[in-house]
Amino acid sequence: MKNRKKEKIMNCIKNMLHRENIFYIGPKFLGDYGRLDELTYKELKYILGNTKEIIQSDLVAIIDKKARLIAENVYDNGNGNVFFINIFDGTLWTRYFNKEDSKVIRNYYKRAGKKKYIEIKEDLINIINEEKIKRFFNKYVCRKEIQIDDKKYTFNKYKKFRKMFSITPGFGKSWAVKAGYQEAIISIHTLTYYQWIEIR
Repeated sequence: MKNRKKEKIMNCIKNMLHRENIFYIGPKFLGDYGRLDELTYKELKYILGNTKEIIQSDLVAIIDKKARLIAENVYDNGNGNVFFINIFDGTLWTRYFNKEDSKVIRNYYKRAGKKKYIEIKEDLINIINEEKIKRFFNKYVCRKEIQIDDKKYTFNKYKKFRKMFSITPGFGKSWAVKAGYQEAIISIHTLTYYQWIEIR
């Protein structure tokens, strides 16, 4: 029975490898950040013995036994990295997050719960950057005189500070923030009327 299951998985994987959008989610460093174009025999053998699930839609996702489902299309790959994959729309690309950003995402889901569905990766990018902006505010901005685009401000509350960085949907903008010796660029990016924030 086990051999039949392995054979079925192997045939399934071999048949899928000609497709453009096939991803591996797990602790092994396979392909280009999980995107598989082709596999060596050794890699195929590993996947054969360690595949927990194969999801097929617009994209194909091969899920490793060591990967952990965080939410419907958000996984911990088994190494502490979050892997987002939109299997329902191949145009809304996948995203592999580093360990620092992954920690923010996991904490978000602890508060929001698994039922919170993330449709596109920019939603997760927003969550990460909002957290980074809050940290910047708490450490360098709160109750201190700062400059935003060469104008002086003092903020006691995060909401008022965050309100400075809002724009009309469909446009983008950046602000230069100086808080003592600390400098940051806060930007709003847009994508077909969707917008997300970034701090660098």
